[in-house]
Amino acid sequence: MIDPAPIPDADTPAILNAAEQEQAARFRFEKDARHWMACRTGLKAILADALGTGAGELRLEFEEYGKPFLAAPYAELHFNLSHCHDLALVVLSFDGPVGIDIEPADRGKSLIGCEQVGIIERGRLLRLRRSLRRRLRE
Repeated sequence: MIDPAPIPDADTPAILNAAEQEQAARFRFEKDARHWMACRTGLKAILADALGTGAGELRLEFEEYGKPFLAAPYAELHFNLSHCHDLALVVLSFDGPVGIDIEPADRGKSLIGCEQVGIIERGRLLRLRRSLRRRLRE
């Protein structure tokens, strides 16, 4: 999990490349740019730690639909990142592509009817919803 609050601003220029810094500069609001930079810096720090290298050495490339991946020579580490408000979650794997998604708690009800949610996930969402209702009544 990435908490952008404790990532020092001083670390950002050493970790983010010029293209990433330019992307951050395109945000309309300073707070959004700082949040994006902190999350990208945190992501690269997590990836670097798993690979035993410096975060500034890592270069991200992007698939056709925008999903980032690590460029060679670090492409053996697969990862996925999901954002929700002030929370970012990262999953890593050396065994192949991975995926993760976090959504606001109030969106769970609307996800239950989605075709993209499989039978197993639908059952888990329904059980989670029941469990949350029980906890709220206690």
